[in-house]
Amino acid sequence: IQDYIEVFEKNLREEKDIICICISSKLSGSYSSAINAKNILSEQYPDRKITVIDSSLATGSEYLFIRQLINMKNKGFSYEEIIEKLDKIKETGKVYFTVDSLDHLKYGGRIGKASALAGTLLNIKPIIIVKEGELFPGNKVRGHKKALQFIIDTVKEDLGEEKDKYDVCLITISRNDSVEFIRHEFAKSGLKFLNNTVMVGSTIGSHVGPTIVGVCYIKKYEYV
Repeated sequence: IQDYIEVFEKNLREEKDIICICISSKLSGSYSSAINAKNILSEQYPDRKITVIDSSLATGSEYLFIRQLINMKNKGFSYEEIIEKLDKIKETGKVYFTVDSLDHLKYGGRIGKASALAGTLLNIKPIIIVKEGELFPGNKVRGHKKALQFIIDTVKEDLGEEKDKYDVCLITISRNDSVEFIRHEFAKSGLKFLNNTVMVGSTIGSHVGPTIVGVCYIKKYEYV
C-alpha cells in the first residue's frame, strides 16, 4: 500500500488527477492495495480525482490497454471520457500463450482453470487463454510449432474482418525465434501488429516461466 500512497501523493500534491491501471485482481493483490491507498488519500485531497481500475488484464494486454489511455489523453479526451472508454476497452482484451511446461504455473498457484491442460508427455504443449482476468484452457497440441500455429490461426479467426480495429502485440521472455515465426505468419496474412515485442515482466514471468510466447490483442478506443 505504501508504494501506491507515495506515488499517488506525489502527483496529488502537484494538483494532478490520477488513473491507476492494475493487473487483474484475480492474478494479484495490487488492485486491493491501490484501492486502500485511494481511500486513505481521498480524504486528504477531496478536490482531486483518483480512479483505480481493475484491468482484468495482464502482461501484453495490459500494455495495450495503457497505450489506449495514452492515445486518448493525447487526443484531448476528458478524464471522464477516458474512464468511460477504458471500462469498455478492457472487456475486449485477450492473451493466447504457450509454454513448454505448466510447472511454473502450478508451483506459483496461478494455474486456475488451466489445470485441465496439465501433463507434458509426448511433447504436448498447452495453449492458455487469459480473458476476464483469469487463465483458461485453450488447447493441447503436439509440438511447439503446432502450438504457435494454433495461436496464430485462432487470433486471425477472432479478429476476422475487424482486424484493423485492434492493437496486437507479441510477448515472450526468451523465445525470440518463436516471435519471429509469428511475425512472419501475421505479415503474410496482412494482420498488423506492433513492431516492438513486449517482454514479460518478472511478476508474470515468475509464474509462467521463461519459455512463454504469445499474442495479445485489444480493441482500439475509436471502436468501442
